[in-house]
Amino acid sequence: MAATVNLEKPENSPEYYALSVTAFGDSVCVETAGTKWMQESCADNEIREVTPYYDVDPWESFKERWIRVSDRTELLDFLTSGGHCLIAHDVVSNWWPEFFSPTRCFRYCQGLPFIGIDYLPPGADERYPPPLVRKRVLARDDYRCRVCGHSPEDHPAIKLEIHHVVEQAIGGLTIIDNLITLCKACHDNATPPDPWLRRDLFDKIVIATSRFHRRSHAQGVVDYRTWVARALRAKESDDKLSEPIESLTVFDDWDERKRYAKWDYAYALLATNSLVRYFTLNDWRRNLPMELKRR
Repeated sequence: MAATVNLEKPENSPEYYALSVTAFGDSVCVETAGTKWMQESCADNEIREVTPYYDVDPWESFKERWIRVSDRTELLDFLTSGGHCLIAHDVVSNWWPEFFSPTRCFRYCQGLPFIGIDYLPPGADERYPPPLVRKRVLARDDYRCRVCGHSPEDHPAIKLEIHHVVEQAIGGLTIIDNLITLCKACHDNATPPDPWLRRDLFDKIVIATSRFHRRSHAQGVVDYRTWVARALRAKESDDKLSEPIESLTVFDDWDERKRYAKWDYAYALLATNSLVRYFTLNDWRRNLPMELKRR
């Protein structure tokens, strides 16, 4: 499915860029929805650069809140709360000029975002998924085998395992985009790898990711606000930090099939040119403006 996400600049409008900030375990996930290809880096890798972005429809399809950041005050509010924003060029360039640096990246299939090679998520080089990664993969896959569909809830004898789609022996990383939930029988049949099966498993990951995106984002915002409150020693009574985000329950008048079709398309728009970078909490704290650190 073709998707164009870098829309033309609205008339008389400054350049804005998409920026999403959430937390995941001991790291901060920073995602930019608009990027463009610069050059090949090496086999399966490329260099990408951020581009202006104006399309908020995918965020609104997921009922995810976003704000426009046009000055320093709005930037401080955004970095305190996390989530999505469209940020003006001058604001982000004055705060974080490295945002515009060309970034070496890769992705496992077209339906998933690019990941910065020098900004990998926690546990990417480990043999076994860290507990948080394992829990996230199981939750994304609805605690059932993504091949046969069986779940321990329906079949008590079923044992679920986490499978590397691209095996570690050939460079596969232990990241959510390369992990899938399989029962033991399907896991045994998945090795040695079959190229056709690998393609099918990645397709299943893309679908599951699109339908889990809203829950994942909402949890990431909650975790980020919790970290900010601790890192900046903000008062628990601070309205900005304690303000509850939108409920994870989706109330729609249309049936589940239409909702999922809408989410699949919205995620395709987001992921087509998205670039994700992970920072340790300490590294991200160093990126925060001094006004926040003095609070």
